[in-house]
Amino acid sequence: MVILGATTSPSRADDPATTFSGELRFRVEALDGAFHRNRRGSDQLATSRGLLQIRHRRGAARLEAEFADSRAWPDDSGTPLGTDDVNVLEPLQLFVAWTPSARVALRAGRMTRDLGSRRHLGRQRFRNTFNTFTGIDGSWRTDTWAITAFWYHPVRRHPGDRADLADHARHFDRSHNGFRFVGAHAARKSGCRHVEWTLLNLRDDDDAFANRDRNLTTLGLRQTRLVGQFNGAGGDRDPADGDSDRYDGNFGVRVF
Repeated sequence: MVILGATTSPSRADDPATTFSGELRFRVEALDGAFHRNRRGSDQLATSRGLLQIRHRRGAARLEAEFADSRAWPDDSGTPLGTDDVNVLEPLQLFVAWTPSARVALRAGRMTRDLGSRRHLGRQRFRNTFNTFTGIDGSWRTDTWAITAFWYHPVRRHPGDRADLADHARHFDRSHNGFRFVGAHAARKSGCRHVEWTLLNLRDDDDAFANRDRNLTTLGLRQTRLVGQFNGAGGDRDPADGDSDRYDGNFGVRVF
């Protein structure tokens, strides 16, 4: 894997500032002995991901745009390929932010976010494409508290057809009112103790697309502790019964 990056920064923090940053990543993946159902043999996939970020700040206001270009070249027609591999030349983020102080921040537009442990909401690092959202969020911080609330419409990545993905066809991604993700997260730190609370609701009943008709409410509590971790993988007992037995991590990333 190869990563290249470049950044420019303003000469004075007090001036209206425009900054540019970029990243280009190349990666080759190989799998021998596929563990998927009804699959055999090996698969190889070469991927690239380019990011360009532009920020303009004036006082407490900030305009931020980020563009992503994710592409993949499969070894053959049998290699799995999806929107987690390919998303060509897409505005990943485009939002306006208002930060009147170091304690308060508000954003509106299209954006990515890390929330808490990133178990249910996180910006992808390893995967070639990103989950992004259209909506609003806000955060408030003190010396001991950090509170975040958001109202998002998840953005659906297009196209979904394998032939279009293999050809790197260009389609704008879109969000829809029938697909909604809202929640709040609070964290309190006092000395060596750290406690987090999370309340999330994911509703997916958009009739314009095939969906899993989800209405999931998640309540979480996390406290600083000494633990040993075990990561278990679950699946669907019967893919033909219309029920999913797999734990739904919303838009989070792998724990470890």
